[in-house]
Amino acid sequence: DRESMTPHYRSPGRRSPDSSQEEPASLADTLARRCKRAAPWVLASAAILLLVLWARSSYMQSRAREHDADVLAAASPVVWLAGELPASSGRNVRQWLGRYERREIDPLSGRHVYVKIGDAERMMWHDGDSGKDGHWIAGWKRARATSHGALYASSSALLPEMVSAGLWKAYRGKEKGGFVTAPGVRSTTSRGW
Repeated sequence: DRESMTPHYRSPGRRSPDSSQEEPASLADTLARRCKRAAPWVLASAAILLLVLWARSSYMQSRAREHDADVLAAASPVVWLAGELPASSGRNVRQWLGRYERREIDPLSGRHVYVKIGDAERMMWHDGDSGKDGHWIAGWKRARATSHGALYASSSALLPEMVSAGLWKAYRGKEKGGFVTAPGVRSTTSRGW
């Protein structure tokens, strides 16, 4: 009999002609029924697709790490933190401007640490956050493990010279509200950018 060989498919929520009182199926119920009836090759295909996506993601992360390592290896040995500070910045902030020498890579941030030439107590480092909330900071050596400094820039750049212009902020004191934008300050690999 031809009719008994035809598969009966009913979309979710539709009522069969012979049972007018049947409740519409929820999406979860429908998916559960379909998964039980799914051919093993469908489940295997889904598993293979997930494996391929995972492998591609791992490959892309590996390539990104290689790129980052190449950028860090080619970093300039000296970086200048230079420019004009706003008049409202703290009186001692100017002392943080100058040449910084590249040192070791910080294991927390995966970026170089820089020491001010002529004053080893002043440093520049990245606070380790890899997202958009990361900061390049110019501060005291003793504060290196923190996010405290005289100047900072919100940036996840691998190198300080990659920080976009206009991102640096200068400390102006607690009584004046903390930090003020310092659009004239830049981090660069040459003194006369």
